[in-house]
Amino acid sequence: MSRYSQMPIVRSVRHKPGQAASPAEAASHPSKMMDPQWRQGYRLVAENGLLFDLQVAWWHMREAVDLARSYPQQTIIVNHAALPSDRSPEMMQGWSRAVHELAACQNTVMKISGIGLPSVPWRAENNRLIVETLFEAFGSQRIMFASNFPVDSLCGSYDDIFGGFLEISRDWSPDEQSDAFIGTAVRTYGLEESLLSRVAAPARAYGTETSRP
Repeated sequence: MSRYSQMPIVRSVRHKPGQAASPAEAASHPSKMMDPQWRQGYRLVAENGLLFDLQVAWWHMREAVDLARSYPQQTIIVNHAALPSDRSPEMMQGWSRAVHELAACQNTVMKISGIGLPSVPWRAENNRLIVETLFEAFGSQRIMFASNFPVDSLCGSYDDIFGGFLEISRDWSPDEQSDAFIGTAVRTYGLEESLLSRVAAPARAYGTETSRP
């Protein structure tokens, strides 16, 4: 782990700690996040100055909350919006409660990626609720848009996905858009701040303007 931490291109460790098949099974089938041996490895990630990218379903967010509170100095980046694949009203309510609970932990960041639906073209109207809920819960400075390419090419092109993010965020302020499109990623992963000045504002880059000053 210490060798990885010394590599300039390595910023974070990504892991899938396993998950129950449904919310009803989560209590009796916890992920490895609750395993003491797993947490020993997690502690090594933190001690070596690496971030942690977590991919797990939203019904394990209480375990993620426990992890975040147990290691408050470690940043957790939750991948794929905590996997809200079932868009039924009941499941979306459960997802919303889970991500709001996680958002109370200030050492967590949400990566909005991988939210396309199987066999359904990527459209803003299908994903607006996901993005707006996470924007409300975490604020612009703790969310980041990501493509999940090439996997998400199954549901849309790169322009479809980022054009959709732009459409959803068109009423955000320029600073809020900049956070979600690049700023949060630069700050969280410790990338060169010069990237911020070299990248055009998202609205201008796509040939439109946000409607709010």
